[in-house]
Amino acid sequence: RAAGSARVERWSLHDLGLALTLAVPNPDGLRLLEQSMELAREANDVPLLMRCYINLSAVVWFFGDHRRAIATWEEGLERARRSSSRQPVFWIANNLAQAFAELGRLPEAVPLHQEAIAAGEAVGLARAGQPEYAWTLLQLGQVDEAREAWLKALRDEGAPEPQMMAYWAINDGLMSWGDNPGQSIARLSAGIVEARDAGATDGVAYIAGVLARMAMRHGDAKALRLA
Repeated sequence: RAAGSARVERWSLHDLGLALTLAVPNPDGLRLLEQSMELAREANDVPLLMRCYINLSAVVWFFGDHRRAIATWEEGLERARRSSSRQPVFWIANNLAQAFAELGRLPEAVPLHQEAIAAGEAVGLARAGQPEYAWTLLQLGQVDEAREAWLKALRDEGAPEPQMMAYWAINDGLMSWGDNPGQSIARLSAGIVEARDAGATDGVAYIAGVLARMAMRHGDAKALRLA
């Protein structure tokens, strides 16, 4: 404000609001994001507006107002489709697909996943929504299609960061559980070792919980002791 830059102000409000809501839902952070979006609309600041559609909607979702979050994402997606930038289409469509999947609206999630993947690949984003798509397909019982999407995600991902090790190990294990429980258990067992070596202690706990349930169902005493 002291510098007299309205653009700096509205972007700063957005970044501060987002920072306040990263850990827990924060009403002050939500208000700052809402204010930033209002200013972006008034100034026709399209890059900031796209960011608000992505981030404000996610924050509103975490506050539990799912209807408002979905409506905002849908509005943003229509606007992003009319723009020349594919990256906002990826982020908004991917978020909206995950929201529908979480609510059990799986058939509605599928075309949004596909749109997100196409947009992400167009701008060179690694994985481009494939893991989320694979999980939705798995819930729909489309196991072969889910595994295909998951394998593509693995090829594109490379070595996961420590904080993502549990996510990748668990999903990788789930993808093969239906027809190869031994492979699933082996993958989760390896995931525990990898996460432990990387110092990802939370990840070890998450993987161990899934491994224990699988090992008990499969009668694998060695894996159960590891968990």
